[in-house]
Amino acid sequence: MESKRVNRRQFLCLAGALGGATVLGACAPATPDATQVPDTAPPTEVPEAPTEVLPAGEPAGPEAKVLRINIYTPSEHAERSAENPTVTNAPRILAEKFKEHYPYVEIEWVRATAAPEGVSGDTHYSTWLTALMAGGGAPELIDPSHEIPIQNGWCLPIDEFLAMPNQFAPQYDSWYDVFYPMLMKSLVFGDGNTYCAPVAEPYPGVEVGLAYNQEWLDKIGMEPPKTWTEQKEVCRALKEAGSGLVP
Repeated sequence: MESKRVNRRQFLCLAGALGGATVLGACAPATPDATQVPDTAPPTEVPEAPTEVLPAGEPAGPEAKVLRINIYTPSEHAERSAENPTVTNAPRILAEKFKEHYPYVEIEWVRATAAPEGVSGDTHYSTWLTALMAGGGAPELIDPSHEIPIQNGWCLPIDEFLAMPNQFAPQYDSWYDVFYPMLMKSLVFGDGNTYCAPVAEPYPGVEVGLAYNQEWLDKIGMEPPKTWTEQKEVCRALKEAGSGLVP
């Protein structure tokens, strides 16, 4: 049977079932409703692909779908060895559990190529992903990588989906409630939308602590900073005061 890509509505449902910690590559082949999820979509509906009818008149079942993922990818090797000491199997196990619920969905892991010598990982990732976007071959789920895809407008928000009931955890009111509230707040982008859920998340998806030297703050007459802007001002003042620190 011919394998087809998932459409936007199916993607949103499948992404949540897979774990929801993703960003959607908006330049993947889109459906006409590429700007919003239809209001008529049942919130707890398990996504089913259209069925085709065999000559005998019997339904063939859901069509095969391909979900291409470039986030939280497993290591190529499933077992540790001297040559491959680092192994990441959790995504592989998660994918197997996912297929128990959606056997017609084939998960394809898409790994970014290694950065050339002398090129930073972020710079190379942006170049690599830009080429995929331009060629229409971007994965449905992509690594947020310091919000580069979001800043470039390549992503779709998932707030509407996160507000839907979670069929796998009915004790919660929604997918959103499954995750820690403070962590979810940290994933809200500057435009007020959420593009990722926390299986893997971009900064500032971590708690940040600050240690400071009160004696030096007293010398320069400043208070401990409460925002990143204030921290830059304090750091500049410490350097100019000759603290010997390199903030």
